[in-house]
Amino acid sequence: MNQMSTSQGPGEAPEKEEKKENAMYGALKKFVLKPVDSAFVQLLNMVEQAGFSKQIQYPHYLNQDAFWWAVMNGFFNMEITGSEHVPPEGQGAIVASNHSSMFDPLVQGVALCHYTRRRIHEMGKEEIFTWPLINAYLRWIYGFPVKRGEHDVEAFEKALELVKAGEIVGMFPEGTINEGGANFLEAKTGFIRLAIEGDVPIIPLAISGTDKIFGKHMRTPNLSGKLTCRFGPPINVHQKYKGAVPSKDVLQKEADALMEIIKGLLVSV
Repeated sequence: MNQMSTSQGPGEAPEKEEKKENAMYGALKKFVLKPVDSAFVQLLNMVEQAGFSKQIQYPHYLNQDAFWWAVMNGFFNMEITGSEHVPPEGQGAIVASNHSSMFDPLVQGVALCHYTRRRIHEMGKEEIFTWPLINAYLRWIYGFPVKRGEHDVEAFEKALELVKAGEIVGMFPEGTINEGGANFLEAKTGFIRLAIEGDVPIIPLAISGTDKIFGKHMRTPNLSGKLTCRFGPPINVHQKYKGAVPSKDVLQKEADALMEIIKGLLVSV
């Protein structure tokens, strides 16, 4: 009588371990991470509804700026120039930046806030807001989601409401991470439309160095990189069209021209 083999085939043990780890993470996400994330989001909603955003959320935002400035300046000798081009509190604007690293949104926020003390409402891809705790963290520092690859009416209307209320909205017109340096992707035109409809200027911001610190194809960050952010003078495309949104082709020409301005602000690091 043949004895039944109890040995495992190659790859079976690692597969079981992987399934076990996935199950453990799934349980952790469901019973711990999501409830905690939801609690922080609900707390933020309560703060906003009670009218205490300026007393609670804004100081938290400034603390995050201080923390990330210390990290970026300590590791990457961060330099910010052109902050005088950012309009004063109460005047709406769009900050448009190149995008060569997943690190860029944090950099954009610090670049704007550190010397001006102004908050920036950054659009982030919707997928990031599905990550528990990351979702709550981004919302507490004024981030909001946008659907990529389509015209997200809800996100556009929120951004329009913000700039009309005198706030600053941060955008990455390329929509996704480029190959680094001056190798920009073709810009989407939504930020031009937003400027025209919101009757606000666009402040160009060139971020140099993040492609060498944590670029598109890098698996680990380079902690010896140098980071430079340069704001350019406001681009008053809204005055050029006075609320009348031009054709798609004209919008694309304006978007391309603005990205060339950002490209001209890049520095070699």
